[in-house]
Amino acid sequence: MSTQPSRPRQRLFARLASIALTVAATVAAVGAIAMPARADNFGGCYGPLTDQGCVPDNFNHWYCYDESVGTINQTFRTQIVAAMVYLHDNTSYDQFFEPNGVCNAASDVVWQVTTAVAPNRGDYACLTFNSAGRCEQARLRLNPNLLTDTHNRRKTACHELGHSVGLAHGQFGASTPEFYDDCMRTGPVNTETRFQQLNLHHRTHANNRA
Repeated sequence: MSTQPSRPRQRLFARLASIALTVAATVAAVGAIAMPARADNFGGCYGPLTDQGCVPDNFNHWYCYDESVGTINQTFRTQIVAAMVYLHDNTSYDQFFEPNGVCNAASDVVWQVTTAVAPNRGDYACLTFNSAGRCEQARLRLNPNLLTDTHNRRKTACHELGHSVGLAHGQFGASTPEFYDDCMRTGPVNTETRFQQLNLHHRTHANNRA
């Protein structure tokens, strides 16, 4: 007696096997979609995310203050300098202060302290691009009405400066990647040092310019 299944049964088994494979593939695909992304956008100023920074034209960051950053804003000047020095010491970027702080067409970073940025705490914009689409001059603004303590001034200075080297906004929380656990997170922060610095993930982006 033959032990082989009949042709109808063979077809049934093949059909069941096909269904099983389809279900397995669907489950795998759904699982892949549900997994949180572990890569962020960088240097996408021409992309759909308007809160991203543009990659600058080189690793030199000559900076200056416009007339809004006067002696009455010494507290802001202190945190701006601290952010610039931090970038210099911890990345491939070199910071240079324009003579007497006077801005000119060649300044890479123009700092402003103004309430015009309201309702935001600060903002970034690339003012001039070169022919390769790299940013030649960026404007970084800080809102004195919303930055009323030292650690949030420092965090926001670090944050906007991060945009000037191509970094994007980040939200911090259980559902977001761990690499936003630094000054690139949005909103107010506490006194923890990590929120006044760039973490390794973002420093690597900046150094590799990608």
